[in-house]
Amino acid sequence: MATLSPDFVARHHLPADRDLYAECHFLTWIATRRDLIAQRMQVIYQIDAQASTDTGRKVNDLTLADLAI
Repeated sequence: MATLSPDFVARHHLPADRDLYAECHFLTWIATRRDLIAQRMQVIYQIDAQASTDTGRKVNDLTLADLAI
């Protein structure tokens, strides 16, 4: 993590919290990165987060089929 620039971390949607890079926090790191990627997908595909929660699904549960690509 010490060798990763803030720009690299942001560009690749990596968690910025250095504590998450400890081996014991691997699952939290994965969940955090999944959230960061889901947030980016919301922006790219203009997904309405409220609409997805109205159906009982979280944005993280969306599939490519939901994105109508």
